[in-house]
Amino acid sequence: MQEAWSENWRAVTPPGAARFDLPRRGSRLQVQEQVTRLPSGTAVAIRARGVGSSLRCTRFARRAGLTVAKCYLQVPSARAPAFLVETAPASLDYLMGAVATVPPGAATAAPIMDIALRGLRKICKSRLFLALAPNLLMVGVRK
Repeated sequence: MQEAWSENWRAVTPPGAARFDLPRRGSRLQVQEQVTRLPSGTAVAIRARGVGSSLRCTRFARRAGLTVAKCYLQVPSARAPAFLVETAPASLDYLMGAVATVPPGAATAAPIMDIALRGLRKICKSRLFLALAPNLLMVGVRK
């Protein structure tokens, strides 16, 4: 199933969009050069993994000349997201209120996980949460 999920980004991008994976460490210059060579008006999806992916994507978009249209959290992972959740407040409310739950079979850790979920529900719309949230997909257009 994970292989099928790896192409979910296409559901939120126009046909023909180019996708680039933003490295966590090291030079992002090679990816930036590839993006800047694209014709103006090309739809672009930037996928980043790990904590702080939002900050990395935002900086990258600015340097690469992208106009950002929307951002999505990739849940549970960037490589194979089962869900793409827009970072809009209403979407995050729904994710944290109706979707995020303690997994079945986690009975021994349930009290701790429940406390953690309650904490996440309180901060999920904060700028800090969005800045540090892992696994972001940023969709935009080349200027």
